Amino acid sequence: MDVFSRILKESVESLESVGISARITHKGKDLFRGAAGYADKEQKIPFTCDNLIRIFSMTKIITGVAVLKLFEQGYFSLDEPISKYLPMFKDMKVISYDEAGNLKLVPAKNPITIRHLFTMTSGISYQIQTVVFDYPRHFQDARAFADEILNKASRTPNLTSKQMLEAIASIPLAFEPGTEWLYGPSSDVIAGLLEAITHKSFGEYLKEEIFVPMGMENTCHRPTAEMLDKLAVLYDYSNPANIVPYDTNAYNILHSEGSTNEHFVGALFSTLDDFTAFQKMMVNGGVHDGKRIIGKNTLELMRQDHLTDWQFNSLKRTINPTGSSSWGLMCRVAKTLTNSLPYLNPGSYGWGGWAGTQAYIDPDNELTITMMVQRVPSFSYSVFSKLSQTAYGMIN
Repeated sequence: MDVFSRILKESVESLESVGISARITHKGKDLFRGAAGYADKEQKIPFTCDNLIRIFSMTKIITGVAVLKLFEQGYFSLDEPISKYLPMFKDMKVISYDEAGNLKLVPAKNPITIRHLFTMTSGISYQIQTVVFDYPRHFQDARAFADEILNKASRTPNLTSKQMLEAIASIPLAFEPGTEWLYGPSSDVIAGLLEAITHKSFGEYLKEEIFVPMGMENTCHRPTAEMLDKLAVLYDYSNPANIVPYDTNAYNILHSEGSTNEHFVGALFSTLDDFTAFQKMMVNGGVHDGKRIIGKNTLELMRQDHLTDWQFNSLKRTINPTGSSSWGLMCRVAKTLTNSLPYLNPGSYGWGGWAGTQAYIDPDNELTITMMVQRVPSFSYSVFSKLSQTAYGMIN
């Protein structure tokens, strides 16, 4: 048994995952492609490299590339206010407190810019935070507002993108735009920016500009019945002693029938090979099979550390207390090997998903690492780090 297969097998045997797959490429060729465990343990259906996977926030990497394609065509600049394109974000309110400590909402002094959205420094909060280490009161209060507003919106029949954006715009900001870092639905807003500029739906643009040119036939918002036959079960790990299928209606994970919204919560479905193709394109400087998908310099901009020291300290407090990674344009970027979690070479970038999926690329070493798993909470850094550190050991 090769070392990568052993790592996946041990992940299943230790109950860290029910099923898992990974693909690692170096200079365009596979170092490893394999799977272990079950896609459906109740039915004893093996997990394979061809399973359809809910990638959740791994969608953010694709979203970043899609919107940056418009950036490199001169449709917007990063420091323009988002309200220029999406007027519902013009008069934002920020959470504050009076002398007695009572919560109050005050007008934002500065507009949310497109850069704030890309860098998660807009102040817009999600309704849930699965990895929170030091969550100050103003973050907690913003989350409470988001919980009420976004959960109500997600129950709206035939929810449109505009309705979703209006709901997001009504969430009071946790802080003055640009002053701190908070993981939230900023990516959904830049997807709305894309729609405002192109006059196409987010899904339509992705299909025309990325998925079809790259042959990503199994990546979409709404899988066909045939595709769903290969969908891996999502498992609930809230009680590790009793791992059961997750209730996918709990957070409106699967898009409701008739919904035209394509960029909130449910996000994309994909496969190991589809997402690896996307990763290889990024390692190859934005080119896939001779076709230019995005500019090399644009990808270089994407993987730079875009946070100020103050914003970086905010990131460390909330999601990365022992790590050294920072944030680029809609992706995590590795800065040093010191305290690197997961193990990533400096200059590597990518992100993961709510159900444990992980995908990072290292352009300097021409390396891609993509891992698929379906468990919530995710907590998959351990096995991903083992795959990563082993890959680096092989190529050096």
